[in-house]
Amino acid sequence: MISVEQAKKNISNSCTVNQIIKSDILSSVGFILAEDVNAKINIPGFNNSAMDGFAIQHQDIENGITEFHVLKEVQAGDYSKEGMKSGECVPIYTGAPIPQGADSIIMVEKTTIINGKMLVEKDYKSKKGKHIRLLGEQIKKGDVALTKGSLISPSTSSYLAALGETKVAVYTSPKVKIITTGNEIIQAGNNLEFGQIYESNSTALITLLKEQKTTEVIHETVRDSRKELLSTLSNSDDFDIVILTGGISMGKYDLVADCLEEIGVKKEFHKIAQKPGKPLYFGTKNKTLFFALPGNPAAVITSYYEYIYPTIRKMMGYRNTELKQTTLSLLDEVRIKANRSTFLKGQIEKEGVKVLFGQGSHILSSFAVADCLIYLPQGKEVWKKGEKVEVHILP
Repeated sequence: MISVEQAKKNISNSCTVNQIIKSDILSSVGFILAEDVNAKINIPGFNNSAMDGFAIQHQDIENGITEFHVLKEVQAGDYSKEGMKSGECVPIYTGAPIPQGADSIIMVEKTTIINGKMLVEKDYKSKKGKHIRLLGEQIKKGDVALTKGSLISPSTSSYLAALGETKVAVYTSPKVKIITTGNEIIQAGNNLEFGQIYESNSTALITLLKEQKTTEVIHETVRDSRKELLSTLSNSDDFDIVILTGGISMGKYDLVADCLEEIGVKKEFHKIAQKPGKPLYFGTKNKTLFFALPGNPAAVITSYYEYIYPTIRKMMGYRNTELKQTTLSLLDEVRIKANRSTFLKGQIEKEGVKVLFGQGSHILSSFAVADCLIYLPQGKEVWKKGEKVEVHILP
């Protein structure tokens, strides 16, 4: 039985970054850039007005000129080769190119039009270049606009579009197969017979994987049958990750570990000194990673966040793969077994972190309202109220 820290290290060492594909920018949100993006254009591509107003020569204001002859207006998208000289102004609108000869903008609120002349507000003061967006002010052609490893957000995709990009290189998400095992499980929507339970592990895993932009997910349910399990494992090589739930402990019908060995999976470890999720199994076969989780739903979700979540993020090229962490004060005293690490479902409050009622590995109701996992490493039995603890924030 290995420690939580060693388990994470072993998994990370077995994990590599996925292949690179070209993705259209509308589909790339949530993925990681696999190469730098260099600007092919200047942004802005020309000097333009930052607001509606009048283009002028700033020296006129310095010389005390307050009345201007109005020339033909310039709208966004217009282009005029006509220049302007002292004493003249050009009505201009946001985004419109700056006319030749102009070097400043007076916002329309500071002006008045009388008898076809533009009059500047009394005592108006300004600086040369006011309200002008300069060529290349945001990014210059040839500069690195976005670096490899950047997360593509909706704002990032908008920036890519402004740069004229239609496709970008990203790391692919892993192909995942989920196998839930057990004679007692049936799908929600059916009538429960005595001794049966509704299967919820696949719901948790599928929705968690969707949060990670894992687009290719297959799910199968099998009974506690060696033949059925071997059959559904037969195409495992087609996937980057295979996740099994249930059947990984030491009982008569816990067949998963033996079946994985039979198909050629190399066991990296089986059992972690932790609660929940002690029986967790991790193995490898060629490029495929195998996670066999205990069947209790809270153990499944905890194991996903602590081990599978960072694995997927590493495959997808994230710089930071683990859950976000912070340190908070315990609002309750906690007693655990010192020979194992413990993950507790918690809620973050203003004063610290609260341990939720219902910590059993079979209990989902507390996970439904939890926003964090409190990590208490092995080696200590009593954690006092007010003591600082490591908190893993759920996304």
